[in-house]
Amino acid sequence: MIRDDMIMPNVRVSVLIHAVGKRILEASTEIGNIEGVKKVHVLVGPFDAIAYAELSSIDELRQLLDNIHNIEGITRTETCIAI
Repeated sequence: MIRDDMIMPNVRVSVLIHAVGKRILEASTEIGNIEGVKKVHVLVGPFDAIAYAELSSIDELRQLLDNIHNIEGITRTETCIAI
């Protein structure tokens, strides 16, 4: 079981992002400024963007997702953790 306080060095995540309308361009800039985010790409396809991040704890992952969901226009995300 993973505890909230466990340190997981070099946790790499990909966050697939849905947004409303043309808001994704502005949202992707905001996402790129979030701590831990290394790259953001706007996509054409079933998702509107993908963000790549490197984190060190479950708390950092929670904070990353909270920050993304607090951006205007973001409607849904799916997170993939690289193992």
